[in-house]
Amino acid sequence: MLGVWDVDQLADEMPASTFYEWMAYYAVEPWGEVRGDISNAKGFATLCSITATAASAHKRITYKASDFMPKFGQPTKRPDTAAEGQARWLRNKEALMMHGRIGVAAAGGPC
Repeated sequence: MLGVWDVDQLADEMPASTFYEWMAYYAVEPWGEVRGDISNAKGFATLCSITATAASAHKRITYKASDFMPKFGQPTKRPDTAAEGQARWLRNKEALMMHGRIGVAAAGGPC
């Protein structure tokens, strides 16, 4: 059964007990994209923590990997209204300009 590429053949030949064992193993130790999400989330958390700390006059700002993980099956936060999004963008722009991270010419507006 090792190296079988035909999914139908694999389904025909694999005993149900083996399939259920693999399902139980995955429940305990998932693999695939879930693991990729965690790896990416750790990298994003590190990068954002470094960037936010540097942009905030060295006040330590930290992010957790869970801040960047998808939340499957959970209700999503309501989207910003246009006014809220613009206000958030302006706060970020002002903070970056104050710390010399972007120039006035580059601060024209959101992409």
